Amino acid sequence: NFSTYWSITVSFTHKLTPNLIVSASSSYNKSNYKLIDRKDAFWTTSLRLDYTPRRWFSTYISYEYSTLDTNIASYNYDVNRVVLG
Repeated sequence: NFSTYWSITVSFTHKLTPNLIVSASSSYNKSNYKLIDRKDAFWTTSLRLDYTPRRWFSTYISYEYSTLDTNIASYNYDVNRVVLG
């Protein structure tokens, strides 16, 4: 029992056309550590677009934003990430 942790995630996927799918998700995680004085809140939000022009070929682009908010100021961060695959 080093920490208590809980999380909630919401996601959505929609087929725009037979070859184009959009998906989005967001999650929130909270951690409270028992042995040290630390409390974390972690958010992640993402958006992804998949394109499959042929059964044997697909590609995607995604964007993700993540942030960690903690009571230890030097551990806080924000990340913006774009991935092409």
